[in-house]
Amino acid sequence: MRRTLVATTDGSARSFCVFPHAARLADACGLELCVLHVVDDTADRTAFPSDAPFRTARQMAEAYESISEELRRLGIEASIETQVKPPAVRMDQALLDAAVNLGAVALAMDSRGQGLVRTAVAGSTALRVLAESHMPVLMTAGIGPPEPKPGPYEIMACTDGSARADAIGPALALLFRGASASIAVLQVADEEPGLAGALDVAAHLPRWFAPETPVRTVRYGDLSAARGTVAGNIAAAAAEAGVDVLALATRGFRLSHRIARGSTGIAVLGQSPVPVLFAH
Repeated sequence: MRRTLVATTDGSARSFCVFPHAARLADACGLELCVLHVVDDTADRTAFPSDAPFRTARQMAEAYESISEELRRLGIEASIETQVKPPAVRMDQALLDAAVNLGAVALAMDSRGQGLVRTAVAGSTALRVLAESHMPVLMTAGIGPPEPKPGPYEIMACTDGSARADAIGPALALLFRGASASIAVLQVADEEPGLAGALDVAAHLPRWFAPETPVRTVRYGDLSAARGTVAGNIAAAAAEAGVDVLALATRGFRLSHRIARGSTGIAVLGQSPVPVLFAH
């Protein structure tokens, strides 16, 4: 069965930032990489009904060429898929539907990392995709390309020990099945756990993975706001450990819920030096 990592782009240079990170994840997981661009021709069909097909075709051709040029520049091999958004379908749903049809087991996309209030006003396709997606979503927030490094792909999985946070385990196990990867477990705690707590967490997330999967390190410590923001401390831990990606479980709240209660995951995304892999 085809297993694909679909990296979405709106055609902007900013959205291309996710390409090298998506390629690295696809290579680590043994996935095919496909770049997806969906054109929204609603405005053209309204303003220029007779010329809309020509305008849409030109836009798709230009997007294909710019994506091809960027992939060549980066030395990345990937297929390219351009589609037109169906009428009366939101862009996030169009992206998800297209990804499923392409055999996606994971998505990758760049987010502007806007504040929650600004997101509420302007909306965010990336956050809507995250809320609706049944598959893991790799997100970047305009970070630079990854540094070349030897050794296996390194994942830092964050957990606070709850059943909800533990959901990142099976998601990673399915994504990285048969792949060469190293797992680091970062426990987000309000205080330093004792020996019993350390032993419990050490056996917690790793149980989802094959016995030969190395668990390189298990980190403990106070990541509470008393010693800086939780998101800032998680991002700093990822930078210190030199991992390739941070992995977090998310509830997939709607935007209104995110604004009311906040979202540690979105805050981490805005500060992380590496991509963040979200899973429900």
